[in-house]
Amino acid sequence: MREYTRIQSEIEKEEGEEAVMELCWRRTVADPSDDFRSSSSRCRVPIIVTGNDFSTLYAPLIRDGRMEKFYWAPTREDRIGVCIGIFKTNGLSPEGVTKLVDTFLGQSIDFFGELRARVYDDAVREWIGGIGVEGIGKRLVNSREGPPTFEQPKITVEKLLEYGNMLVQEQDNVKRVQLAETYLDSAALGDANRDSIARGVFYGELS
Repeated sequence: MREYTRIQSEIEKEEGEEAVMELCWRRTVADPSDDFRSSSSRCRVPIIVTGNDFSTLYAPLIRDGRMEKFYWAPTREDRIGVCIGIFKTNGLSPEGVTKLVDTFLGQSIDFFGELRARVYDDAVREWIGGIGVEGIGKRLVNSREGPPTFEQPKITVEKLLEYGNMLVQEQDNVKRVQLAETYLDSAALGDANRDSIARGVFYGELS
């Protein structure tokens, strides 16, 4: 139901919100097109939804009293358990997973999935380096050799810690850029000049 662009899925988004709001307004009617007194009325049942960012939904749909919200804040044990599942096929020991989680305790679960993905990305980059960028199309499209195959890369705690520190640096760089943009947008000098810009009169200019 989220609107990803201003145009794409606009109709589907509105129809979805309308259908769910209809359930809120007419809670015992099975079909929104049915009459209130029709025989198609049904008993009320809870509707459970999951999502990452409910702020993108229609505001009246998620207001207090209409939707009861539960926020998952994983504990250290939860994170370790999820990460053991993430690295299960890679032979990473529970002790290694625990060390990884404790090193990046403030990171989200997606962070650890990204660490695993980067190891596989390295294998793809190595394959591209072997055949050359110019040979990618010939190797992938209608190739007599068939699609490329990759052996499962070996994942170690040391390699994941290295990638984790790199990813944290990337996060810090993004934060610095955002802070710089915020500062430039709200700088005191810019605010002080706003009136001058509007009037076309600047400091040092004779009136």
